[in-house]
Amino acid sequence: MVGKGLFILILVTGFFPALAQISFSERGLPFDTFAKELKDIIPKSLLKQVPEVEFIKGSQNDFSPILFGDCFSVSHNPKNWFDRKRGRIIAVNPHLYSIIQNGFLAKLSSCRHRTQYEYALATFIYQLSLYVDKKRFFPREKKFYELNCRVFDSETTSNNLECDRLHQKKWMYSDDPKFLVLNFNSDIYDLDWSDQDRRLWLGKDSVFSVYMEYFLLDPEFSCRFPLMSSYLLTHFSDTIISPSCIHEERVESRSSQEEFLLSAESVQEVQFVLVGPGNELSSRWGHVMLLVKDLRNKNYVFSYYGDGQSGFSVIGGMTGAMWAQPYLYEAEERITHYKKLGQSLTFYPLKLTRLQVERLIHQILVALRSHRGTWNHLTNNCVVNTLRLLQAAMMFDRDEVMELKSHFPRSLVSDLVQLRIISESYH
Repeated sequence: MVGKGLFILILVTGFFPALAQISFSERGLPFDTFAKELKDIIPKSLLKQVPEVEFIKGSQNDFSPILFGDCFSVSHNPKNWFDRKRGRIIAVNPHLYSIIQNGFLAKLSSCRHRTQYEYALATFIYQLSLYVDKKRFFPREKKFYELNCRVFDSETTSNNLECDRLHQKKWMYSDDPKFLVLNFNSDIYDLDWSDQDRRLWLGKDSVFSVYMEYFLLDPEFSCRFPLMSSYLLTHFSDTIISPSCIHEERVESRSSQEEFLLSAESVQEVQFVLVGPGNELSSRWGHVMLLVKDLRNKNYVFSYYGDGQSGFSVIGGMTGAMWAQPYLYEAEERITHYKKLGQSLTFYPLKLTRLQVERLIHQILVALRSHRGTWNHLTNNCVVNTLRLLQAAMMFDRDEVMELKSHFPRSLVSDLVQLRIISESYH
């Protein structure tokens, strides 16, 4: 064993592969919990295909520190997560190990993957999926097949046993034409290419792993990617992810950590809230939120909010661009918070039809529940993300929205007037 700490031992024995055993060299609740969660999330049909590898805690000299608060950092490159040392030995970035070891760090925010704990889960799912995909790839045999065999040439295939054998060989999932077509046609959440998960553009070797990560961690995957979900379910039918598209209305309040139902039927009105500038650098441009008024006498605030961790660059602060994640707060708590900071609040009722309210609540639920990798709200400020949320809910023309001048909270008011969802009296 090289070093101390984290290792995951995955054994494949016998003619029929055994289920991979996931364990840690150190005993304790955090490690047992992480191992159990991985076992529960990853389908057995995928674990059976994992080649024999051993994950160990890597040296700090071999990895860059993972900057969880800096979305643009190269430390988030998948190559900085794991490193194959020799044979089956795989070194793990010690920062990932610390997330698992220190339970109190697990729920700390990360500008990617929401929390650092989910970040760790996502990296292991990504890496194990990558090993499965590459395990099915036989470079020399495939090259021979491409050069010497013709799939539809009966004279060649019928008289060449080697071609017959290779014709039956399974290549990488990412080589499957069906998968390639689905990936090419997928449009993540109907976003611009610059907002999509950039790992999908690193090459085909990472595409399958990225989709497996979303497939296993995103409860909205089957709704957002119905065809890709069906494809993956044909290969991993034992996954715990529901194959049907069911939008869950139960969400958690960040104010009280209590769960409640957010239903469009009970929403009376939605207001746009402009928060005035504060004294701190991070609040110098103010903020924007959406106030959801509920018929059950419970009002909530939906907000793209950054909790002020590292990664808030000087340039980002000057332009108002900082990473933020979607949260739902109890309205009274959030309003009191800004009043204590001395920031003003102005409320603008949105002119929405019932259908538009339903779409908006749906988009809010998707934003709150969906797994996030490296895109959308994670690299943009509250103004851009709120505008895009309204665009998706109101079905505005993309070009019309792109022409708007919204860069700062106050300028968004005039843009919403231009889009005719705020009365001209507020212009």
